[in-house]
Amino acid sequence: MDIYETKKQIANENARALREFNIILKGKKVLDIGFGLGYNSDVMRKLGAEVYGVEPDKEAFDFAISQQLIDSRNAFNSTLQDMPQELFGTFDLATIFLYNISFSERENVMQLLAKSIKPTGTTIIGLYDDIYINGDSYTEPVSNLVRKNFNSVSCKKANYLNIGNRMFIVGTEPKTLQKNYIEVDDGWDR
Repeated sequence: MDIYETKKQIANENARALREFNIILKGKKVLDIGFGLGYNSDVMRKLGAEVYGVEPDKEAFDFAISQQLIDSRNAFNSTLQDMPQELFGTFDLATIFLYNISFSERENVMQLLAKSIKPTGTTIIGLYDDIYINGDSYTEPVSNLVRKNFNSVSCKKANYLNIGNRMFIVGTEPKTLQKNYIEVDDGWDR
């Protein structure tokens, strides 16, 4: 089986995981973060979602567009940090099916993920690597990062196409990210 067929199978497995979490795609506005070759975006679109996506890798982005796996009007060759600001807070669902974010960006990405969905929205993150699932002495488990940014978090492990363990983390009810500052008159002239 070639890499493209494997990616298609993985996309179908991801759609199955969404169903297992009772996530209905029909009529939903979805953000696919790091959409890669576009197979996950395509499956979600076929299940009735209006799919938007960000993908920083130019080659993968161009492939997905050329194969019409994601609508070019809704696709951005960028990172989540560079997505148009007017889109934040408009999504019913945000997905990261292969969590592969540098350790230095993880906290920021989780905050942006929470900001990208509506207050009633959901995010789902798929993990392969044990270091993301369990953490180590240098890294915090992704589930802890999700808990910092979402009020409701659930996790589910699955055997994934005979390629090892896979964990899906679902977060709902994003926490407010705005800080409230109180001005205090301490008597100092500034």
